[in-house]
Amino acid sequence: MTRQLNTTIENNLEILKSYPKSKKFSENKVFPKSILPIIEKTCRNIVWGVGDTNNEMLDDINLFSDLLYILNNGKNDGVRYFVANLVRQLFTTTNEKQITNQLINALIEKDINDIRVKALLYAIPKNSEGLHRLGRFLNSDNRNIRSDALDAIAKSKSDEVRPLIEKVLSRSLTSGSKDFLVAIIAIGKFGNDDSINIIKPYLHDKNVDSQVFALGAIASIKKEKGSDIYIEALLDKRFRSKHNALLQIKEYCGKEGLEAVIKRLKVILSGDRLSVACQSDGRTELTDGIDYISSFNQEKQVIAFYKYIVKKLNKLSDNELRYLKDNNTMFYKVISQEIDTNALDHQD
Repeated sequence: MTRQLNTTIENNLEILKSYPKSKKFSENKVFPKSILPIIEKTCRNIVWGVGDTNNEMLDDINLFSDLLYILNNGKNDGVRYFVANLVRQLFTTTNEKQITNQLINALIEKDINDIRVKALLYAIPKNSEGLHRLGRFLNSDNRNIRSDALDAIAKSKSDEVRPLIEKVLSRSLTSGSKDFLVAIIAIGKFGNDDSINIIKPYLHDKNVDSQVFALGAIASIKKEKGSDIYIEALLDKRFRSKHNALLQIKEYCGKEGLEAVIKRLKVILSGDRLSVACQSDGRTELTDGIDYISSFNQEKQVIAFYKYIVKKLNKLSDNELRYLKDNNTMFYKVISQEIDTNALDHQD
């Protein structure tokens, strides 16, 4: 059965091709009112990465040549971006490699202006192959094209774009900028051990978010083999998101992280802690650290820490105590025993 969107687009191709350059594009000026909810929803789903959840997206591959024509030759900028979204829908529903190949060919084989380049880059679908061929656009004199090219390249299905992403990160990117976030997330996906030295300087970036994303990228690449880096971040005064470093240790480290984590927990407990921010489930940096060390209850340094924290229980918030009671019964049991033992010793 032919989808409603296929028929609607096919019936209005000529209007889209000839839509005046000077006229502001709006879907309700071209398409029937009854189809607008489907158009809006499918376009939104592509932007959000939801996919063809209701089997309503464009799926007629025979329309692609006309859509590509509009991207290359259409008169109106708004129409081109609308069509670019339709092209991404086609790739989602058909997974036709020719879509990406022809988009790339249109970009690298023709002398086209910046506006058309931007629309073609926007049309590049997620999980495409061959995107390393777009590398030259990362060196464009136009900052917006460099950014759009990075967005497109980061959609790659394979790690063939890794050298391009590394080159971008080797530049002086603005802390916390969109381009930095796109590149650092992409290198976490495509990077290897050789990428680590390029990422590491961002662990000392002045922007905390940049530090967090950099450590996350390293963790995505190294996993259990990155324990030294996570421990170093926890102990390094320049790395400010200690909770994030602790979470990586909790996820990937064995008992090699115990000394650093216990040291950090003692620093936390030595402070005033007048106001303790917690996650919705009651977790804090302190409870996450306790959860980690509780996996090594028989270690001497853990036993010693339990004796230490009994004297600091007044430093724990009600939410933290409640979380530990509900989620870390082993710790809570040990602490209760220590409290009872101390009470007996005091009586003696």
